[in-house]
Amino acid sequence: YTQFAWTDFNVTYDSATDEFTATVKVKNTGDMAGKDVVELYTQSPYTQYDIDNKIEKPSVVLAGFAKTSLLEPGAEEDVTITVDRQLLASYDYMNDAAYLLEASDDYYFTAATDAHSAINNILAAKNADQSLMSGTGSTDLVWQYSVDEDVTYNEAVTGETIVNHFDDARAEDAVYLSRSNWSQMDNNGLRYATDEQTGVSNANVSGSERLIYTHKASDELAALLTTNSWEASGNPKSKDSYSAVTVDSGGHMKLQTLIGADYDDPRWETLLDQLKASEMHTLYNQSGYCTQPIESIGKPNTYDYDGPSGISNFLNKFSPYGYCSEITLASTWNQELAQQFGEFIGEDGLKTNTTGWYAPAMNIHRTPFSGRNFEYYSEDPILSGLMAAKTILGVQSKGMYTYMKHFAVNDQEVNRSDVGAAAIWLTEQSLREIYLRPFQISVEQGGSHAVMTSMVRIGTRSCFGNYPLITEMLREEWGFRGMVITDYCMGIGSGFSDQILAAGGDMILSTAGERLTSVKGDNRSLTELRRATKNILYTVGNSAGMSATTGFPIYMIILIAFDVIVGIGIVVCAGLFIVKPVIKNRKQKNPKQ
Repeated sequence: YTQFAWTDFNVTYDSATDEFTATVKVKNTGDMAGKDVVELYTQSPYTQYDIDNKIEKPSVVLAGFAKTSLLEPGAEEDVTITVDRQLLASYDYMNDAAYLLEASDDYYFTAATDAHSAINNILAAKNADQSLMSGTGSTDLVWQYSVDEDVTYNEAVTGETIVNHFDDARAEDAVYLSRSNWSQMDNNGLRYATDEQTGVSNANVSGSERLIYTHKASDELAALLTTNSWEASGNPKSKDSYSAVTVDSGGHMKLQTLIGADYDDPRWETLLDQLKASEMHTLYNQSGYCTQPIESIGKPNTYDYDGPSGISNFLNKFSPYGYCSEITLASTWNQELAQQFGEFIGEDGLKTNTTGWYAPAMNIHRTPFSGRNFEYYSEDPILSGLMAAKTILGVQSKGMYTYMKHFAVNDQEVNRSDVGAAAIWLTEQSLREIYLRPFQISVEQGGSHAVMTSMVRIGTRSCFGNYPLITEMLREEWGFRGMVITDYCMGIGSGFSDQILAAGGDMILSTAGERLTSVKGDNRSLTELRRATKNILYTVGNSAGMSATTGFPIYMIILIAFDVIVGIGIVVCAGLFIVKPVIKNRKQKNPKQ
């Protein structure tokens, strides 16, 4: 609609906050009113240390963005973007298990309309050969930064020390694409085949040669892919380390008493002591589209429904609004709009008695072929994370909790569930910097109080029952406070139920009845059920659900009605089979009768 000019680009560093602040003046130089988006990119040096230690770095990284207000022709606005310095660091999974900011003079910031323009700007600032550029670059929009000595970031926001959690998800003998060796992309690129032969072979494809790397799972690996149990979760606690748990203490405290209470308030323990094991177990394994009521403590039934393009309520009479897809929302690059979108969802929740929203979804557009790309924001973790965080802030401002999903690495629909769920093999650097970053931003900046895990596996371990993912990363490193639910489960056995509970999961999304654990009643089962119960009560207790009325979830009423109808049908059919022969027999004996 119009054109814009950018001037006065500047970046400052505040050592007290360890943050960069970038500013640029945006002026509408056209004839129509409009808004513009300023994207801030960074470039970190790619060093010999990176090559030797398999640290991968893209040429430029999106660090932040901001959209102007509506500018009339001739109007201008100063745009400000703040970025943590740690974002310039790369995760060194081979050595330090920490984020490493290497000593160098070659760190760059640039304001640009897109990644290609960002690269051109930086190449221009380096006086690079014009043939390397896809267009002209602006040196006025570049700022160079120096780091005098290596800086290691190994402390999480919670104070926990950052460590590797997913070494077992790295395929040691696999060939990974590397910036240090583009020859792997020669002859139609790097490919993996499903052939049972191991090693490297050549194959003719459309008249040209390419390398095909083929692997066959070992017996040990195959066994891990089919094992579901408490131990398979990766929970390091031994059975003997769990102490006895108090249940059914006979107290009279109500959940309402703890509305607004801190997660570490000691009164939670008093409330939890009152509960029966059966009440905690019901909360854990009957959570399909609801959280179950507990009459003894005044916990109401709450309703949870799908998303993310509005509340997808197919279980009762309420019909909320439908909104645009997340990819459309992300294309606006408007964080204010994302927060308003969230507020609208929250308002719909209030009007439809919906307390939990199975959204927003924030996996990465890794390929164009994922069946759920319309549910996810983008191929970029920063864009995805910032839009999701604002959406969550908007939704939760109305008292609705958001189950951010699918946690994590879900990027396909084929083989994403059941025993054959896809096993994703990757390095911890790519996991942290790409696939987990939107979720991390949504916890640390959006304050999400609920999470839905994905059906796939990281390495051999299911995300449903993944202690390193759910407990060590999500809760201990990022500081998440709230409840974790599985994606929809059908036909899982007690071993899988054990694994989910042991990993730190709080609820099973199932409408097919109880999913019993094999260790029901022992100390470790009761301890983990108590933990799960606290997370659910804390989340629901601080939501609009506390004003809801108790009762059966709608799907249970539907199932009960269905059972009654089927039962009547069986009785009627049985009666016909019995009565008809009797009548026929009597007619034969006494035709007049």
